[in-house]
Amino acid sequence: MTSYNIYHTRIDPLIRVIKQSVDRIKSSRIAHPAIDSITYSGASVLFKLLRYPGREMNFYFLSTGRCGTRFFARVLDTATNAVVLHEPSPHLQNDMSELAPLYIINKCDFQRATVKDYSSLKLKILLHQTIRSQIYGETFHKLFPFGHILYKYLGPSKLRLVHLIRDPVTCCRSYLKVERDNGGIGRTHLPSALIEGRNAAEQVANLWNNINEMIQYEFKIIDNPTICKTVRLEDTDLDSIRELFEFLQLDGFNEREIARLMNDTSQDVRHSHIRKSIRRDATYDELETVARICAPLAAEFGYQHF
Repeated sequence: MTSYNIYHTRIDPLIRVIKQSVDRIKSSRIAHPAIDSITYSGASVLFKLLRYPGREMNFYFLSTGRCGTRFFARVLDTATNAVVLHEPSPHLQNDMSELAPLYIINKCDFQRATVKDYSSLKLKILLHQTIRSQIYGETFHKLFPFGHILYKYLGPSKLRLVHLIRDPVTCCRSYLKVERDNGGIGRTHLPSALIEGRNAAEQVANLWNNINEMIQYEFKIIDNPTICKTVRLEDTDLDSIRELFEFLQLDGFNEREIARLMNDTSQDVRHSHIRKSIRRDATYDELETVARICAPLAAEFGYQHF
């Protein structure tokens, strides 16, 4: 059983039950702000006591989503010295919705943010530090605004960040195919400041621009660029994955198994949203709109065909 399956069949459900119980207590109580502080403080103490002392490195993928995060989790989880998870709890919805708009509204406040400002993020870090593995990795698109915060908290010796990016037309087509709702993309659960637009095509294009520009900005303000790496999904091959293993300090590169995963189109390895979603596909005009809006930033990442 892979670390992904162990986590999601045994540990993740337990976290969900605990969170639901706490939520029920909160919803039924008389308003008392101190309970939040007590809850998080108690959990922090517990997780610190359970922390695995052999942890040497943590890495996180920052992305828009719809760009291969599940595939990379499966591939990197083949390493012999790491546990790599895809979208584990806590899911950071509230923290992400609070922090991400700051990038657009007030970059100074965005840059000053720390872990102590985002309790779910801190719990996520402390919880996953209890996993018994030399290296812990996570591919979760809701981490995109937290790169610089993770750097402040973990430091350069125990952190690597990967900006995973995909050609905007294909990425946005996937969003349109899956998230389309009443003419827009109302099902993304992303802050409205990131997806402004007159129609669904403009919304997904602005989403692609805002998130990738935000990650790019985070990499610029991190004072140790050697811990940051940008990876284009389109460049994925055995050599690029081997290079990624080296960057993330992963052992046990298994060429045969990774080649098998690269050819595996099952749901366990990749979502394949465009192929599997039953919603209508993007139109030519919508994709042309995406290409036009995203072209300047896309060119900075080497996408020249717009």
